[in-house]
Amino acid sequence: MDNKKSILKAFLRLATITFACTVLAMSVAGWLAGDIMEGSPAVLIPIDAGLSHFTIFQILVFSLINSGLTVFLGIVLKKLMYMWQLITIMFACLVASAALAVAFQWLSFDSLGPWLQFAGSFAAVFIILAIIMVTKTRLKDKQYEKLLSDYKAKQKNPEESI
Repeated sequence: MDNKKSILKAFLRLATITFACTVLAMSVAGWLAGDIMEGSPAVLIPIDAGLSHFTIFQILVFSLINSGLTVFLGIVLKKLMYMWQLITIMFACLVASAALAVAFQWLSFDSLGPWLQFAGSFAAVFIILAIIMVTKTRLKDKQYEKLLSDYKAKQKNPEESI
């Protein structure tokens, strides 16, 4: 039961963070480049009126689906090497995001440019997140190695630890 609760907590935390960051990013993009973005993907229109309820709903669906995929694949692929986990999760989220882009008509099939921008921005965000996650993991590994070496030193000389 605790495992199910921790999985649900991880999912809800990730979905909340994803939702908040996406709304923030879209709000800032609209504020900074609202005039330029006129005629951009449907999810960004109308810029001057703010985000519509339907756009916020789309962001929620996006957040829930990608967070669910991330948590689910993280559990299923637990025994896989970390790099392959990241790549698999990224690919699954890219496919899901592309499907949502088609379903919600964020991008049209008429032009290749917006799709290349979509893939490029997705890759850029993924690379940044991967660097952060790998750096965090390496720092934790160093911390655990230090604790392990301290523990081994105490086991060799038990009288010094008293």
